[in-house]
Amino acid sequence: MKRRMWLVGALAALLWATPAKADTGVIVRTTGGLQALQALCLLPTTCTIVGSLDGTLGQVFLVTTPLPLQTFLGLLPSGLTGFVDAEVNQLLNLVDLTQLVPTMIPSTLLQDRSSSFYPAGSTTPAWNSYINQPAARIVGVQNAQNTFNVTGTGIVADIDTGVDPTHAALQGVLLQGYDFTRNQTGGSELNDISSSPCPFTSCPPPPCPTCSPVKVNQSTAAVLDQSTAAVLDGNPYAAFGHGTMVMGIIHLVAPTTKLMPLKAFHSDGTASLSDILRAIYYGVQNGANVINMSFDTKTSSAELQKALDYANQQGVICAASSGNDGQGPPASPILVYPAALQSDVMGVASTSDQDTRSSFSNYGSAIVWVAAPGEAIVSTYPYNTYAAGWGTSFSAPFVSGAAALLRNRQANINESKTAAAVAHAVLKGPDLGHGRLDLVQALQATPVATGNDFDGDGKADIGIFRPLAGTWFIIPSSSPSAPILQQWGMQGDIPVPGDYDGDGKTDFAVWRPSTGTWYVNPSSNPSAMIVQQWGLSGDIPVPGDYDGDGKTDFAVWRPSNGTWYVIPSKTPSNFLVQQWGVSGDIPVLGDYDGDGKMDFAVWRPSNGTWYVIPSSNPSNFLVQQWGVSGDIPVPGDYDGDGKMDFAVWRPSNGTWYVIPSKTPSNFLVQQWGVSTDIPTPVDYDGDRKTDFAVWRPSNGTWYVIPSSAPTNYAVTQWGMSTDVPVQKPIGQ
Repeated sequence: MKRRMWLVGALAALLWATPAKADTGVIVRTTGGLQALQALCLLPTTCTIVGSLDGTLGQVFLVTTPLPLQTFLGLLPSGLTGFVDAEVNQLLNLVDLTQLVPTMIPSTLLQDRSSSFYPAGSTTPAWNSYINQPAARIVGVQNAQNTFNVTGTGIVADIDTGVDPTHAALQGVLLQGYDFTRNQTGGSELNDISSSPCPFTSCPPPPCPTCSPVKVNQSTAAVLDQSTAAVLDGNPYAAFGHGTMVMGIIHLVAPTTKLMPLKAFHSDGTASLSDILRAIYYGVQNGANVINMSFDTKTSSAELQKALDYANQQGVICAASSGNDGQGPPASPILVYPAALQSDVMGVASTSDQDTRSSFSNYGSAIVWVAAPGEAIVSTYPYNTYAAGWGTSFSAPFVSGAAALLRNRQANINESKTAAAVAHAVLKGPDLGHGRLDLVQALQATPVATGNDFDGDGKADIGIFRPLAGTWFIIPSSSPSAPILQQWGMQGDIPVPGDYDGDGKTDFAVWRPSTGTWYVNPSSNPSAMIVQQWGLSGDIPVPGDYDGDGKTDFAVWRPSNGTWYVIPSKTPSNFLVQQWGVSGDIPVLGDYDGDGKMDFAVWRPSNGTWYVIPSSNPSNFLVQQWGVSGDIPVPGDYDGDGKMDFAVWRPSNGTWYVIPSKTPSNFLVQQWGVSTDIPTPVDYDGDRKTDFAVWRPSNGTWYVIPSSAPTNYAVTQWGMSTDVPVQKPIGQ
């Protein structure tokens, strides 16, 4: 009470002597949460709470104060319970003072305006000058997509001016997002154009398919008529279209990745630090796997670093532009943020079509991890047209798109693994970090995450579990002459291999039905055994990555009530309980919608029907009749599109029947195996496609058709009749 009275008296004296002025925004972190801050702001004319910035965490807030900044900051250590830190709510600006658009815009720029469907096989049209531009060739977009059969997965969030949600090229991949400048759902930047009165000759402005590109701001030339461009060139629209262009570049690299617009910047290019923080926390807490930040500031921020630390801890990948000041060491060293926060972010510099550093690009290892093209980059622009952009803003999204492609290879890939993969680049001197982005090299450096990959090389290993001795015998594909023998388990245990520690290697693990206990030997720290009681006798263990964090979760399916029980590794105290299935069903867990999370799914032998709850859209059940009584369900990604395919193996004739999710009408039918075999389908050759494979108990031999070379059968003797192949399907 005495301290509070002292504070009231001190504040009264200060306010008496302080002239009135505009309130100052301050970002405050307190472990005491909202209640502690409310107690402080109850004091007369101290502060007003604007709102929380860190979403569900409840520790970071924006307040305004009429007090002089230093006076207010001086009160916090003693006046705010749980005070950690505070900083001013600085203003950031997207708009560069430098004129980046050349005086003479090349006549060939945006010349080919005929349309093709993109990605191939879709019904989404896009200009050929966008699809086939030089920048795409330089980083190897088409080569990477075709060589590795990747088009991106997951969600990329872009903190920017928003997006044109009506643009034809982006239909089918745009998520709703959020507008932090208006505190409303939806990330449309079209809301920044006043409709009353309309600033153009009409709203929307008339299309001009025959117009030449015309400058609309310092970094952009768009295909618009002169009168529309004149309105946009300058305040209040100096950054209008920036977000739509950045989104378009991500889409160019990874066309099937979902895009989340997080509108923190106004059309004039300004944004408050508080809105950027809100956007980071929102993106992480709403499923973003990658966050693109095509902006920079020269002022460091403790809260920006903490927000990005949080993103990193949650497995989110971040990329940011390195800035357009044309500065770097040794003559003019420069730090810009968030690019300088290299433990959390990949900073991206700009290169030309001649593969040299752009004259405007900042450089130096302190802020540049890699470089990517950033001159005359053709991308989507509001009002269903296209534009060309200059600046590191348009380099960063190439790296964000690359991260989405890498997620096709490893759903659990994180910031450090992505940075290591992207570092396999084309060297361009010491100024540009690890070099210019090369998508093919980055993908080659990223082993495919696959089941039963004990050595982490992206290929499934042949392996058996010997119940009598509780011993595992593995042939690692990276060194077949050095088999792995591991005693782990006892008679009666069920092998449940998985990547429980998220290090990209399969761990030895068993589930003990008598006690419902899991025993895991994590490959990242074998001496730190994981023991978890989860399940009852009679349950069926169904381990998988249900929360999409790259770690296998403890899970069982209970036939007696058809219920799934899951401990998600990301939030172990928030159990998942889902009734799905009936007694007699066979659980067939897999990622049927390609979102990186396991879906609840069962196959019903009585009618040969699959029932799936896709995690990306749980209310839209998938129901597919495929198979007959007596078949063995063998779901897998046989076409390599990142989605689980419906598939069965028929013991009576040794034939596989597959519905590939990419082309459902083109069934795959393959005779492989005999009636007494055990199907063991996984990706043995590392090409992201499940291979047809069986293990023959009578002679302990594996027979594999590698999808990358179907005529080169692999035949390996490994095991004896009483062994259990670690790839054995559930229900057999």
